[in-house]
Amino acid sequence: MTTLDKKVPASFWIISVLALLWNLIGVMAFVSEVMMTPEQIAALPDGQRALYTDRPIWSMVFFAVGVGTGVLGSVLLLVRRRLAVPVFIVSFLAIITYDGYWLFVRDGLAVTPMGGLVLIGAVISIALALIIFAMAATRRGWLC
Repeated sequence: MTTLDKKVPASFWIISVLALLWNLIGVMAFVSEVMMTPEQIAALPDGQRALYTDRPIWSMVFFAVGVGTGVLGSVLLLVRRRLAVPVFIVSFLAIITYDGYWLFVRDGLAVTPMGGLVLIGAVISIALALIIFAMAATRRGWLC
């Protein structure tokens, strides 16, 4: 019996679909941030506005890599490929780099509302959980 012949529980499919939906929301967040108009940026509080206007392009590249590899990792889960593990690791590292720069180097921690900090914590936690889930699925023989 090959790995793909092995039956996986319904929870695997539910988690994999939710992972894809979550990461697609991340893509939408990236697109909405990239598409912000000068008027929308001007309407932000001073501290947040500076974070948007003065950010280096490489930070947005890490944001794009984080959400893009998150989607790819989720698709790889759905087609039951163990390549999901390293792809999720790349996503996690990109997210940590982007958020770490935003919060600590740029001092976004001082101007980000509590809800934003909770969301950042959720993004990091879910990215880590997806690595653990993909590793467990590989160990159980659900991914080949």
